[in-house]
Amino acid sequence: MIERDQDQHGLKKKVVRKMDRVSEIEKLSHLEFIEDNSVANIIEISSLERGRPRMSPLTVFLYLMAESFLGGSTTTIKSKNYLADSQTIFVFLMHQQIKVPGASTIHENLRCLTPTTVERIFDLQVKMIVDDELDSFKRIFIDSTGVMANSAWPTDSFIMHGLARRTMLALTRLHKMFGNAFSDKKLTEWIQLVGKIDFEISMVKGKVNAEVARKKLYRKLLAVVKKFIVRATKRMTEFRTEYKDAELNFSGRKSVAAKIEIFAKTVGDLLHASDYCRKRIFDDVNTASTEKILSLCDEDVAFIIKGGRDTVLGYKPQVALSDNMFITSVLVPEGNAADSDMLLLSVDDSNARTGVMPRVVSTDDGYVSGKNLKELTDLGVEVVSFGGSKGKKLLKARWEQEDFAKARNDRSKAESIMFSIKHLFDFGQLQRRGVDEARVELTMKAVIYNFYHIAKKKRESKKLIAVA
Repeated sequence: MIERDQDQHGLKKKVVRKMDRVSEIEKLSHLEFIEDNSVANIIEISSLERGRPRMSPLTVFLYLMAESFLGGSTTTIKSKNYLADSQTIFVFLMHQQIKVPGASTIHENLRCLTPTTVERIFDLQVKMIVDDELDSFKRIFIDSTGVMANSAWPTDSFIMHGLARRTMLALTRLHKMFGNAFSDKKLTEWIQLVGKIDFEISMVKGKVNAEVARKKLYRKLLAVVKKFIVRATKRMTEFRTEYKDAELNFSGRKSVAAKIEIFAKTVGDLLHASDYCRKRIFDDVNTASTEKILSLCDEDVAFIIKGGRDTVLGYKPQVALSDNMFITSVLVPEGNAADSDMLLLSVDDSNARTGVMPRVVSTDDGYVSGKNLKELTDLGVEVVSFGGSKGKKLLKARWEQEDFAKARNDRSKAESIMFSIKHLFDFGQLQRRGVDEARVELTMKAVIYNFYHIAKKKRESKKLIAVA
């Protein structure tokens, strides 16, 4: 599967190269990027020709494990040092007669892997646990947790400053593609002013008459942002007029179209942010967080609010743990999904991976609902345990039964494991961005934890045999 993902990635790059040659030969390089999104018919390429040697699938797998072990990134200083100094990796590569790949090569090969391939790795690992009889998977514990996105905490002024900078960057890169430097004194000055006002707003908190000062600063900021949007849009119109008859090959044309799209979306986001900011500050009208721009780099993040804990900007994965503390399911919904809506999905996902319908399902009171109790019972789950007062009210007489009491008491083990995977396996902090990438990263971190736990269980088993 890894090799197939590499092939598909290579084919996509080959199509672009082929289209570049076609656009040059058939004179299809006339830009016309304003209305026309296509250059020529899609070229079907079914196979790759022999080219430069690439990373073997086994090497990609090794670096995928290493990336997950190192917190989800191979590009941090800590990760680079580890990969350079690791004797384990050095010996592996030496026996495979492979040169140490460059950082960009590692990154490109890891990012070409599809979520389907990563899910399959997880499936096969759980099958290995079943085959080695390390767990029966008859009892599972389900819990959710907040994980932090790879994104700064959003404030309206911070978001608008970031969007203004991105707008300027898009204009700069577009002009650079045609060999011209872009400069606009007014736009540059306004970006700097927005940054300065953003800093001043952050320093107002806790001071006397903070609300009055904040309103004054936001009024000034919104006036600057309005002028910035008008002038930036004008400069984009000038660019499109000036270069509409320019000639570019296929890949260049795609790049121009993508940058124009980024510019249009960024200006639209900037206008939207200034609008809901104005309503909040001056009209006392709050916009729902789902309608706000919460991150400059991850559009899928949400505010994760769990009772009595600090609000987290990120995601709320659902994790299923077995009786022997192996992870059998990781689901990452979009937004701050209710736990009760995710219970059946988590049980189904765990069942599909293990091939076992659990006899016991234990959760906290966030998952309590009569519908969940009935549907799990209908599926053959004998003990559906909910913690808390809501669970006690729903379960009634069953609450005091021995199996239900044991399921509640054993949840403490699961909660301690949740703490461990967050703080020892970096499950609580993401490096990738976007919900699909978050699912891949968290799934692989679960795989790394499971490998660690498999090794631990096997060591314990050998010790018991030795004692016997």
